[in-house]
Amino acid sequence: MDIRQKIQTERGERSGAEIASVELGEQIYNTKCVACHQFDQRVVGPPYNEVMPKYQGDVEKLKAFILNPVKVNPDYIAMPNQGLKPYEAESAAMFLLKKYDEVTNEQ
Repeated sequence: MDIRQKIQTERGERSGAEIASVELGEQIYNTKCVACHQFDQRVVGPPYNEVMPKYQGDVEKLKAFILNPVKVNPDYIAMPNQGLKPYEAESAAMFLLKKYDEVTNEQ
């Protein structure tokens, strides 16, 4: 395989991995988000059951916040930028919205 074919193959493999998914979002949640957030209790950041209603199932709105977090509630410290790529932020948003829907429908 010459270098051009190798580069093209690597690009193809990479682009396939850059697709947002709930499964990737769960991985991101478990490695980054869970340290500061829980669904029903305050940790460092607010519980999801307090903040998720304002997103009303809007993946793009939540993705935008995850990519560029701004301080909203004076009772909590500002969320640091997690350095996620857009597809990773979208994945996290997809997972959080799905999980929030599941948790609220159980109650």
